[in-house]
Amino acid sequence: MFKIIPQPTSIKPQSNKKGFSLCDATISDMPAAFELISFAKTALNKNISVCRDGKENIILKTDESFPNEEGYTISCAEGTITVTAKNDTGIFYALETLKQIFLQSADEIPAFEIEDTPRFAYRGYLLDCGRYFYSVKDVKKVIDFLALHKFNVLHWHLTE
Repeated sequence: MFKIIPQPTSIKPQSNKKGFSLCDATISDMPAAFELISFAKTALNKNISVCRDGKENIILKTDESFPNEEGYTISCAEGTITVTAKNDTGIFYALETLKQIFLQSADEIPAFEIEDTPRFAYRGYLLDCGRYFYSVKDVKKVIDFLALHKFNVLHWHLTE
């Protein structure tokens, strides 16, 4: 269905339900939402606006009873995407998954359900600027790439 890196724990297509359209999308008013809004504008040339009246079609919600700190669920059906996680970290990782899905879909996203929890608690990368020169632009690209692939540790070696 979708090629998502890293592969989520489960992806279930919902072929009997209507999917989601990116046209005129609105999102819950949470700090993590602004990253998705910026991504949609720059990468997809789509406008996603913040909705403050409770009638959004991309719903971000936290649930303290969720079992994993970094896990999340995404449900897309009947013109609504619902993201549920225990805290803002899980919401962030879910939005990174949504970015990958948006890049693979046109304006119409099929109905699906995703459940994901990380397989490894430590997902790290070493950036060695002490031995090799990286421009600020390159460092920012690396950080964006790590976020997209749900790394949670950056070991930044600045000096020798």
